[in-house]
Amino acid sequence: MQPIKKHLSKQDLLPFIIDYKQQRGPDNELPDHIQDWFELVYVYKGKGSFFIDHKFYDMEQGNVFVIPANTIHRAILEQHSSITVTAIFFHGGLSLKELQDDAYHALHLLHTARQSSTYRIVLNEEQQRTIEQQLESIQEEVSSRQIGYKSAALYTLQLILIMLSRVVQQSNPAIETVPTYTLAPRWMEEILKQLEGTDSLGWNLAQLARSANVSSSHFSRVFKQLTGMNVTQYLMMKRIIAAKQLLTETDDKLSLIAEKCGFDSIPHFYRCFKSMTSYTPATYRHMHHIKRPKLNEMEGIIE
Repeated sequence: MQPIKKHLSKQDLLPFIIDYKQQRGPDNELPDHIQDWFELVYVYKGKGSFFIDHKFYDMEQGNVFVIPANTIHRAILEQHSSITVTAIFFHGGLSLKELQDDAYHALHLLHTARQSSTYRIVLNEEQQRTIEQQLESIQEEVSSRQIGYKSAALYTLQLILIMLSRVVQQSNPAIETVPTYTLAPRWMEEILKQLEGTDSLGWNLAQLARSANVSSSHFSRVFKQLTGMNVTQYLMMKRIIAAKQLLTETDDKLSLIAEKCGFDSIPHFYRCFKSMTSYTPATYRHMHHIKRPKLNEMEGIIE
């Protein structure tokens, strides 16, 4: 099971991709992602669970999952079950500066989800009808390719993001403060919280099991059952995500980044990073490294 790798460039037809009304089952689940894209997932029908960041959520009709870039996530479905979803993948270029005002940024919704570590929005019936119509409209525009279809599709996606931002702001239990999936044992929840800190990036299976006071085999089996990933793969994703952040937000040397992220050598760091992203760390930094604005330039900007 390899993480999906979606790449988007300025040459693409649109700054997003829509996978419209896809039916997923245990044999073709939504794959695990650690891409540089942002993502929205809307559920039409069916049930399952969603592992996002370090939390577990129920997944059912009328749910929207808001997933920032470089956030580990995986949908998990039971045997003989299926779920119908639309997924939209997009990048930061979605929002045009001239369309922003002081109070709103197109990525505000993703920023809120990241800050609160809460990724599920529950829509009422009226809101469900609205978003389903909007998603259908985007699909029709992209399929027809009539004059102005890019602008129309992008405008509708902007409307979806605005609507969801308002739902989160106006309806207090709409975005949940706690995950709803409760089958994970307490010791696993505690370990996943610990893994959010940078001090644990160099941990391995034996250390995790020892911290949880269970055997390595039991820890590995429960982790795989709950997340759909093996421990080694998950830890590697966490290290790569941390490395991406340091590569784009700091001027640290590659050797220091490798050390901070738990890699035992530069060659090991290079091999793992390229395997996960298709780029070397140096190339990734060159592609994504941006000049950080001064404090007075940050007013009204949500990163």
